[in-house]
Amino acid sequence: MAVLRRWILVLTILLAAGPRLVAASAADRAFKEASDALHDTFYDRAEAGFADFCKNYPTSPRLAEAILLQAEARLALTNSAGAIELLMAHQKDAGTNADQYAFWLAEAQLRKGDYRAASDGFAKLVKEFPASARLLGASMGEASARASLAQTEPAEWPRVISLLAQTNGVFQSAVRTNAGSDLMVQGQLLLSEAQLATKDYRAAEASLQSLTNRLLSPRLTWQWQYLLYRIQLADGRTNAALQTTTNLLATAAQNAQTNLLSESAALQANLFESLGQTNEAIAAYQTNLAEGIPAERRRQALLKIIELSLAQDKLPQATQTLEKFLAQYPHSDLAELALLTLGELRLRHYEAGMGVNPGTNATTNAPGTTNDLQLALASFSTLVKEFPQSPLFGKAQLDLGWCYWRAGNIPLGEAAFQAAVEHLPPLSKDLATAYFRLADAQFQQTNYAGAKKNYQAIIEKFGALPEVRANLFERTLYQEVQASVAEGDLTTATNTLQKMLAAYSNHLDTARALLWTGREISRRGDPVGARRLLLDFVKTAPDAPLQPELQLAIAATYEQEKKWAEAIAQYDSWLGSNSNHIARPRAEYYRAWDTAQAGNKTNALTAFVKLVAQFPTNEFAPLAQCWVADYYYSAGEPLEAERNYKLLFQNTSWAPSELTYQAQLMAGRAAVAHQGWKDAKDYFLGVYNNTNGPSIDLRVQAFFEYGQSLMQWVEPAETNKLANYEEATRVFGRICDEYPTNQLAVRAWIEKANCYLQTALVKQQYDSLTNALDAYQRAIDSPQADVAARSEAKVGQAIVLAKWAEQKTGAEQTALLKRALSNCLDVVYGTKMILRDDNEKPDPRWTQRAGERGFYLAEALQSWSQAVNIYMRLTNSVWPLVDVSLQKHAAKAFENLERDKSNR
Repeated sequence: MAVLRRWILVLTILLAAGPRLVAASAADRAFKEASDALHDTFYDRAEAGFADFCKNYPTSPRLAEAILLQAEARLALTNSAGAIELLMAHQKDAGTNADQYAFWLAEAQLRKGDYRAASDGFAKLVKEFPASARLLGASMGEASARASLAQTEPAEWPRVISLLAQTNGVFQSAVRTNAGSDLMVQGQLLLSEAQLATKDYRAAEASLQSLTNRLLSPRLTWQWQYLLYRIQLADGRTNAALQTTTNLLATAAQNAQTNLLSESAALQANLFESLGQTNEAIAAYQTNLAEGIPAERRRQALLKIIELSLAQDKLPQATQTLEKFLAQYPHSDLAELALLTLGELRLRHYEAGMGVNPGTNATTNAPGTTNDLQLALASFSTLVKEFPQSPLFGKAQLDLGWCYWRAGNIPLGEAAFQAAVEHLPPLSKDLATAYFRLADAQFQQTNYAGAKKNYQAIIEKFGALPEVRANLFERTLYQEVQASVAEGDLTTATNTLQKMLAAYSNHLDTARALLWTGREISRRGDPVGARRLLLDFVKTAPDAPLQPELQLAIAATYEQEKKWAEAIAQYDSWLGSNSNHIARPRAEYYRAWDTAQAGNKTNALTAFVKLVAQFPTNEFAPLAQCWVADYYYSAGEPLEAERNYKLLFQNTSWAPSELTYQAQLMAGRAAVAHQGWKDAKDYFLGVYNNTNGPSIDLRVQAFFEYGQSLMQWVEPAETNKLANYEEATRVFGRICDEYPTNQLAVRAWIEKANCYLQTALVKQQYDSLTNALDAYQRAIDSPQADVAARSEAKVGQAIVLAKWAEQKTGAEQTALLKRALSNCLDVVYGTKMILRDDNEKPDPRWTQRAGERGFYLAEALQSWSQAVNIYMRLTNSVWPLVDVSLQKHAAKAFENLERDKSNR
């Protein structure tokens, strides 16, 4: 339509041009200068010239004509409003130019877009000036104005047809006398356009056929074919329309009209697409990727090729198209779009290879997908590096951040998301997504304050976007609750939770957020507040998801308060209404556990045994089995305890775990308790030798307890006993050497020293007791040794020295006993060897033992005063009461002390 009106305007202006009489006067010269400037298209000069003429020669008989031509110049300068103002101000003085004033006033209104006023003006001219030379132009002008009106007011189309098709009308009369002019051709095209709009396809095509034998300009030929294409397409004659697109392409190509060529290719491609001929459509769009094609057409072609390839599930072909385009046109104005689209296709292929939906937080290095991810990252990286001013920069940063996220590089992902936030268009879906992913990246790196800030930005800034509200708000609020809970900001967590309850009360994420918040409130020491929050929600949203989980969380708040009866009642109620729920084993387990805590261990035992029988493959079954075994172990029934521990770690339904390995260790302890030495050895070494399962600490613990069992192993033959001591020495030695930083290394030195002591006594090789003294000293010197360990080792040295003294006499024996007593006193007095700094406190148990051992050593030395003083320390209220035997020895010491005093 715009093309038609432009041609009508040009031709009507040409019709208006005519010879001007030039007088020899100054006024005539001024008029001629302005007229010549107008003729030669120096419109600004013409407008100024006519303005000066009107000012300088107000009485000139050509004044009305000068004003008219000044208005024409203004129109040529696109100053429609100025032309209208000028013509309306002087229309009353137009005289013989009245029809010209009416025409140009209507023309100015047409160009301004006031189609109603223009059509009325042209119609008025035709009516009032039937002999005007402007009659044809006015009739065409009215038709053009009404055609423009018809774009929004279809009822105008019949009037357009009437103006152009009426046999005795102005237009058809002109056609009969001057059918070959471009103006007549444009009128026929406009008539056909109107008939097409009213769905009179045969009449529309007939109007076009009237021009068949006329020699048209290349552009008018293309317009004729284009209108024919539209008529055929609207009439359902797609094959004919397809042939016409071929003609359009040929016409455009013959005349080297790039714009028309790209338009023709797009029309043909679109028609192929609508006919389901996808490959042909892609081929047609391919022609619009060439250099010189208008940018918007190239952009459309590129995107359409990708869209159609993907619709055929030909992602590799779409990728290859983009790669080829970038290789051919690396500096094209579409390079940015090609890089972005290529990266997104590669990312899409990566996501498809992972078997996940875009937007989830999974990461993987699965074969066949990692390369796609790296290629996508490379595309986005190239775009942001080479086109930092591109309008696609922000979107590329958003996609780049997601690539880094998928690759597990969260810090670089955060940086890219931040750049996306800074460069994406405001109030867009992509910007909201960038804020969300930036917050997620900060959350993953424990920057909870930053995450909260960006989650809140989404709620505050994007409420006006329905798509963001529908797809992102609920998840954002949920994540904000999580971030607030993780940060310990319960105020924000509860406030955000209230927003979720108000907007999404029956949604899954709301229930999850409630559980998170309730558990954190309870963990922070307010189980009553947590229970109140959970109960309020259960009452107000009884149909919300996770109701069973919420009820179990309520029971947990009672457990935290040690209100076992209330917790049991809550579980009873829950189990009564959720007998088939997936969480039933968990509820059964905790009800049994609470029953035990309430003191009814017999009923708890029955409940745990029943749970294992009913739900043998549930995750709570091994926990229940462990409780049963622990029950028998604590009850002093090691055989039954061992049997139940074996049921736990030998059950193939339960995957090996730290719990099953711990059960194997406990089976060893139970075997030791009933002197099943060989079984104990198998259990302990079974844990220790399993290098692929148990934690290193548990393995060392098992090995350590194996060494202890060797020292307790009761054998009838003395030689076997000695062999056990020697094997135990090797076990403890390996722990000391191979696991020097383990928490049991110090205990291993002490036990190794004990083994040296027992071996020396059995062999009666007392000189070898130095090995025991050295091992005890290694324990004392260890930086890992605590006060108890250092005290025990000191007492152990005292025992070794005392045993050695038994084999000596005289001064040598006395010296050993004094050394032994000194070791005990180090513990009793808490010397620096025992208490390394002011923050350490004596160990009561070993301080008492050191005192008792010291008393007997003082007694052996007949140092009655020292013995009595040590005993007095032992009877201090800070320490436990001494045994009867020691009391008897103490009484004797007091007697000896008194006797010595009386003999002085």
